[in-house]
Amino acid sequence: MTCREKIMSEDYVDYIWKGDSRLLIPYLQSMGICAQYINQDFITLYVDRASLGAAQRLLVGDYALPGCHTLLNPESLEQTGILAIQNQPALGLKGTGVIIGFMDSGIALENDVFRTEDGKTRVLELWDQTDQTGTPPEDIQFGSVYTAEQIDTMLAEGRTDLPGADQIGHGTKVAAIAAGSESEDGQFFGAAPEAQIAFVKLKQAKAYTRQIQQIPQNVVAYEESDIMLAIRYLDMLATRENKPLVICIALGSNTGGHTGSTPLGIYLNEFARSVGRAAVVAAGNEGNQGHHFFGVVPSVPGYLDVELRVGEEEEKEGFQLNLWGNAPGIFSAQVISPSGEVIPRSYHGTLDRRRYDFVFETTVLDVQYELSEFISGDERLLFTFRKPTQGVWRLRIFASGNLENSFHMWLPVSDFISPGTYFLRPDPNTTVTEPGNADYVLTMGGYDSGTFGIWLDSSRGYTRNNEVKPDLVAPAVNVQTVDRFGNPATLMGTSASAAVGAGACVLLMEWGIVRQNAPTMDGVIIQRFLIRGAKRPGTYKYPNQSWGYGILDLYGGFQALRNMASGG
Repeated sequence: MTCREKIMSEDYVDYIWKGDSRLLIPYLQSMGICAQYINQDFITLYVDRASLGAAQRLLVGDYALPGCHTLLNPESLEQTGILAIQNQPALGLKGTGVIIGFMDSGIALENDVFRTEDGKTRVLELWDQTDQTGTPPEDIQFGSVYTAEQIDTMLAEGRTDLPGADQIGHGTKVAAIAAGSESEDGQFFGAAPEAQIAFVKLKQAKAYTRQIQQIPQNVVAYEESDIMLAIRYLDMLATRENKPLVICIALGSNTGGHTGSTPLGIYLNEFARSVGRAAVVAAGNEGNQGHHFFGVVPSVPGYLDVELRVGEEEEKEGFQLNLWGNAPGIFSAQVISPSGEVIPRSYHGTLDRRRYDFVFETTVLDVQYELSEFISGDERLLFTFRKPTQGVWRLRIFASGNLENSFHMWLPVSDFISPGTYFLRPDPNTTVTEPGNADYVLTMGGYDSGTFGIWLDSSRGYTRNNEVKPDLVAPAVNVQTVDRFGNPATLMGTSASAAVGAGACVLLMEWGIVRQNAPTMDGVIIQRFLIRGAKRPGTYKYPNQSWGYGILDLYGGFQALRNMASGG
C-alpha cells in the first residue's frame, strides 16, 4: 500500500507528533511508517490500526490524535471602514499583489465572484485533499493540485465536474465575503476583490478519529493535521510566487486548553511572525451554548459539584468532556449518575487512563488523566462518556493544595454535541474556540451591525491564561455574500466576521508589503495596527471579553497612523 493510500484509508490512524522532524521522519520511514513534514517541530504520521491493539486501551492525548474542528456558521464593508479604504483616492486598496488563502468545505469555481471580467479564474491554485486522481502538492503525499491554467481550461470547456466542489456551501460564502469580485449589477463585492485566491478543500475526518473522540459520523469534522498541512501548502505557494499571504480560518474546536497551546495554535504563531504572513481566525459561536464551566474549589468542604444535563441524543453514542486545572493545583473527580450511582474519587499517576462500567446504567466512562499536559504543563482530565444515561449528572471536583484551586471544563463545540447537553450553571466567558486563542493570530468575534449590539452567540474571552481574545469584532449577522449556486445569500456567525477581517488584512498587506510602506509587515504588526484603529462604542471598558479591543475599522487604522506621523 502506498503512502497516499494509507493517508486516505480508514484502516490507518492519523497522528500529530511533536519532535525533531529531521530525525523522526527518516527513522519512521525506515520502519515502513508513512510520515509527512509540517515544520521542524511537528509531523503527521499514519499508523496501521491493526498494530495498535484494542482501541479502548489506547492512551490518546491532544499531542497524538489530531483534534477535530468544524465550521463556524450558525452590510459589512461600510461598517468596518473597508469601503472607505477601497474608494480613498490616495489609497485605493483592493488586494492587488496579495494572496488570500482558505481551508474549508470547498469553493464554487464557476461563480462569477471568483472570476475576472473576461471570465478567467481568480484562483491561483487549488489543492483538493479529497481528490486522488491528480498530482499532490510538492512534498505532500495526497490530494490533487489544480493550477489557474487548468481551471481556466475546465471553465472554457463548460465542465460541471470541477475540482474543489463545495457541497456544503460554507467555503464559497466565506471566500466571497473576503475576496469576491464585484457583481455585474454592482450590488456585491468582497473586501479584497483584486486579491489572488488560493484554496484548500479539506478532507473529512476519518471514522476512527470520530469514534475515539465521540464525534457523530454525519457531521462536518476536519482533522487538525490536515489543517496544518493546508497552512504549509499555502505558505509554500506564497513563497514560490514571492507574494504576501493572508489565511482565513473559519473553523473551531473546544479541544485543547484554550490558551492557544495546541499543535495548530503553535504552528499559527510561528506562521504569523513571518514577514508577509498573517492569519485571521473566527472566535467561534459558543458564547450562549452552555458548553463552558468555570469553578473554584472552596477550602470547605473541599470540593465543588458541577451539574451537567445530558440530552436524549447523547444516549445513543456519547461525548467527551475536558477539565483543565490551573497549575499548581491538582484535581481529581468523583462522578455521580442520574440514578445516584457513584464512581469513587480516584487518584491517578502522571499519565493514566481508567474505564468504569456503571452497574445500574448502560454507561461506560473512560477517564484519562494527565498531570502535566505536554505543551501547557497544566493538568487535564478527559472524560469520555459512552451511551450516557439521559438526565443530570454531577461531577464532584476535588482540589489538593492551597495555592490555585480554579478549573475550567468544556463540552465539544455545537456541531459535535446535541443542544440537549449543557452545563446547568455555565460561564459564557472563556469560550473562544481553538485556534482562536493563539497569541499572534487576529481573532474575530461578531456583532450585529443592525443593532450595534454584540451577537449573543459570539464566543467570549479571555483565554484560560487571561490573554485578551477576541482581538476585534466584525459583522456576524446576515452578512451579504454569494452561495454556491451564484445567488445572493447571507452568512451568520463568526465565520463571516473572520472573512471580513481577512479581507481587511489583505488590503493592509497590499499597502505595507506590495507598496513597500511597511516592508517588514507581519501578522503581529497587522494585529496591532487594527487594534489602534478600532471603534470603541458605548460606555464599555476596553478591552473586554465580548468586544475585545472594539469594532474592526480599517479606515480608523490609517487615521491613527496619520495622527501618529503628525504627532497628533
